[in-house]
Amino acid sequence: MVIIDGLDEIDTPNEATLYEQLQTMAHTMSYGKVIATCRSGHFTNNLEGFNIVEIMPLAASKIEEVVNCWSKRPSEFMNLVSHSSYRPLLDRPLFLCQIILLFEEKSDLPDRASEVYRLVILLMIEKWDSQRRITRSGESAYSKLKSDRKLEILAALATELLYVRRRKVFSEQDLEQAFLGIYKKFRFSLQDRHQIISDIESHTGIIAKSSIDTYEFSHYTLQEYLCAFYIVRQPTLDLAVSSFHGYHEPIAIAVCLSSDSSMYFGQFVVSLKKKKAQSIMIR
Repeated sequence: MVIIDGLDEIDTPNEATLYEQLQTMAHTMSYGKVIATCRSGHFTNNLEGFNIVEIMPLAASKIEEVVNCWSKRPSEFMNLVSHSSYRPLLDRPLFLCQIILLFEEKSDLPDRASEVYRLVILLMIEKWDSQRRITRSGESAYSKLKSDRKLEILAALATELLYVRRRKVFSEQDLEQAFLGIYKKFRFSLQDRHQIISDIESHTGIIAKSSIDTYEFSHYTLQEYLCAFYIVRQPTLDLAVSSFHGYHEPIAIAVCLSSDSSMYFGQFVVSLKKKKAQSIMIR
């Protein structure tokens, strides 16, 4: 049996090749099976030789089972989330596990789902800081920063990797090139780039080593959130508009993160139409 997890996390230029290889594999294998996973919203092509099934949301009884296994205070957790705005999202296993992790660490939960992701990432950064204080005496310019500042840097890097480098899986060279695109903004010294990049690569829980010489965010939702965090803080909508047709998921999250989602979305649609009209006029 061959299991391929996360077709939606493949870099766009490699998608067609991978789909062809999967179809060839499905037609040539006599006894084995191939199982490939992908988020529903990203899957738009039918694969010959494959049966397409969709995982159902967790039933209420299954949610309770997960909570009982992961939480030391399951009753208190369920009482907190029962009236929250993100209660409907608990049937998604990844989100459920992240919010349980947050509850166990903080003993409280935020009101908005978008705030959950911010706190989960900050929690991972804080754990990284704690581990680094124990295991290493030397500090880079990055490791000395507060957690909120590290979040801003990771968000800028995630955006540079996804929208400029077009990378979901990236090498150390890709990360260095992305760093070169943002280091002046954060007043880093170019001479410190190797130590800073080494620190960023070691962010257990946020960035994972996917092979001998490649890295990726531990889950694409984290990269999406970080990109949205960066995009929504830009002074104009230019980045959101130019990025929409490449990877549109972070734009939807950016709308939710904005202080006035309705106004942000309205202005985004107007800007998108203006860009389309300008493109037609140029042609």
